[in-house]
Order: sequence, then structure tokens, then C-alpha cells
Amino acid sequence: MGEESISLAYIVNQLRAFRKGVRKNGMMQNMAKNLTDIEINNLAAYFSSVTNISAGGDKELATKGESKAPMCFGCHGNKAIGMGVTPRLAGQQPAYLQRQLHAFKDGSRKNGPMSGIAKMLSEEDIKAVTEYMGSLK
Repeated sequence: MGEESISLAYIVNQLRAFRKGVRKNGMMQNMAKNLTDIEINNLAAYFSSVTNISAGGDKELATKGESKAPMCFGCHGNKAIGMGVTPRLAGQQPAYLQRQLHAFKDGSRKNGPMSGIAKMLSEEDIKAVTEYMGSLK
């Protein structure tokens, strides 16, 4: 698995969390509820092998977000490529990343470190840093 892929361990953990109902999302919970461990491992292997591309995004906001992004690299890897059980942020759709940060911020998605970080971000910070992450590949 090279640096161009999403973390296999992260995908496995998230699919298991959806299957157990620990992570909430109606569509994903429904899709994962009947998956076996073997199917989860196979899906994770496939998706972790797919080469990422940049989602693009607003270039002006991405430039503003670049200075804020290094706070993410400690857990999400250099240039946010993901590390172990932390997801790749590089190339993700900014709107998706914004929804996740808002969920951490309002407590509807649980993760101690991310909840604390999200609460420190203004709406402008969230938009800028997610546009920057979307611009990476």
C-alpha cells in the first residue's frame, strides 16, 4: 500500500463501526450491517488500493487554509495522506470534510482529539482548511 492510497486499517475500523452502529449514518449503517469480516477486509483492500486524485476546490480559500493545515499533519500524516487508523484528508471533497468537522464540533460524531480541534475552528477556518485538503492529492 503506497502513499497514494487510503489507509486499509481506517476503512476496516469505520466499516465495523457502521456495522455495529457505533458510527451513525443511515446509508452507511444499512450498507455495512450485513457485511462479514471477510467482506469488510476485501472492501478495505480494494478502496485502499485506489489512487487518489485532487477534489479541486476554491483556490483562494485553499491558499488561506494552507497555513492552518499543518495542525492536521501530526495525526493525518505529511500532506494529510493518512496514517494507520487516521484517514486520508488529501483530495477529499471539501463539503464532506466540512460536514465531518461540523459533526465533531457539535458532538454528533465522537472523537476526543477531533472534537477539541473542531471546536477551536471558526467557520472561515473550516472552509479554508477543507478547501486546502481538497486541493491536495
